Amino acid sequence: MKKYLILPTIFFVTLNLIAVQQVFSQSSEATQSSEIKEEEKGFDQAYQEYILKLQDYQKAHEEYLLRRSQYLRFQSLKSRQDAQEATLKMLQARDDVVIAYLSMLLARLSEAISVSEVRKESLTLRVDQEIGWFTDHRDTLPSAGTLDDLVKDSDLAEKRWEGVEPLVYEVMITLPYGKISDFTQRSDSALTAVKNKLEIIRDEDREGYKFSNEKFEVLDRWTFETNARIVRSKEKQVEVDNMIVLIVKQRKAILKHYNDMIGVLGESQLFLKEANTFLREVIREIKTAEE
Repeated sequence: MKKYLILPTIFFVTLNLIAVQQVFSQSSEATQSSEIKEEEKGFDQAYQEYILKLQDYQKAHEEYLLRRSQYLRFQSLKSRQDAQEATLKMLQARDDVVIAYLSMLLARLSEAISVSEVRKESLTLRVDQEIGWFTDHRDTLPSAGTLDDLVKDSDLAEKRWEGVEPLVYEVMITLPYGKISDFTQRSDSALTAVKNKLEIIRDEDREGYKFSNEKFEVLDRWTFETNARIVRSKEKQVEVDNMIVLIVKQRKAILKHYNDMIGVLGESQLFLKEANTFLREVIREIKTAEE
């Protein structure tokens, strides 16, 4: 019976608070609307609920360790009963943490920008299914008659989490990916506006309003280089698209795979920043009078 009490600690330890905060602190350059602020409030509430459930789990786990130690020492019926009750509470608290964590992800996903509704609905449905599974698992735990039964229930939840973890990272990468997509759309729009302005100037016949051929050559070259940076950024986003497909099949080194995707998104963002820097130079040149 001793081996049945050596239960694993919380099996989602890789998704610690620091990792969550790093992912969710990705900021958008767009101004927040009142609707987004309301969604932020929803996430804050879900996050606080997660923190409370995590604290409850930690207390339950400490109690479990104490009762386990007492049972291993005394081997009495009373100590075994106490250990079983503590194990039950710990496993229920662990399921509550998973449920709260997944609910927190859903709250953040609901406010994701530039994510297609089809993709958002698909991820939401899959996360909801996992919340339902862990809710049912938590509610059926009291039916376990022995410590042996509880260990089997624990193993079942741990096995389930192995399949959930790729989904978690898929949701997490979708959030910064959406913000990069939004940045791309705004960069495209700004470049298009500048190109349209140049075409208007190109058709201008009035003296003092038209540019020389030399200046147009410079501006055309600069807008071409700006567009090239945006194209390179989009290529990086396609690369991440392909990596997201692979993460669903991942069972090992998922965190590394996720960090690789974050790195590629960083490269995509860098190209966009360069494009916007170039674009500001183009606009400045348009406003500068020729000598």
